[in-house]
Amino acid sequence: MIRTQDLKVLFRAQKAIGQLAAGGLAVAPSLEPVIAMARQMLEAQKGRRGYLLEMLPYSVAYALPGINGKFVAEFPRAGCIKLQDGIPAWVQILDLERRHGERAIRLLHDTGAGLEDQEYWL
Repeated sequence: MIRTQDLKVLFRAQKAIGQLAAGGLAVAPSLEPVIAMARQMLEAQKGRRGYLLEMLPYSVAYALPGINGKFVAEFPRAGCIKLQDGIPAWVQILDLERRHGERAIRLLHDTGAGLEDQEYWL
């Protein structure tokens, strides 16, 4: 049985492999097929709403764009879409996925505090 924690580890590993490959330090196969399978299994167990609520930290899932910084959801075909102010992030992600007919692949969060943007792979 796959756990949310396992999928998060796969996302971190994929990011590290990409950074090594970009620096010419490693040539490794992609983890995308494994990530896709794990994502599919978790969504089947929890439903899309439950999946999003487990993948995003509570403070991010229920954050209100505009009050808690700026949020952008990234989609494979639709590209990057800025979330509206005042509506919880997870609610908007589900609505955008329904309207665009595709799953968001990550959520970017700019806190406005001069810190590096946070990214959450979905």
